[in-house]
Amino acid sequence: MEVEEEFLHNAASMARFAEEEIKQFITWTGKRSPYNRSAEEIKARLQTIVADIKLLKKEYMDISKKDSSSFWHPSATQ
Repeated sequence: MEVEEEFLHNAASMARFAEEEIKQFITWTGKRSPYNRSAEEIKARLQTIVADIKLLKKEYMDISKKDSSSFWHPSATQ
């Protein structure tokens, strides 16, 4: 795994972990709590972030595979 892939993997993992923590918060505070609406909105945004990171990783992988021969590597300009 390239460093860039690891960065994206770690970012997605952290967002998923945050989503799980928010879900736990919702469970502990109850659906009728005054915090529930905000927590649900945060959970939805985190789900979007995870999906966006997955798309970014796919884009990165597609481009790096296509251009791995010379375009992206600094030593290829020699």
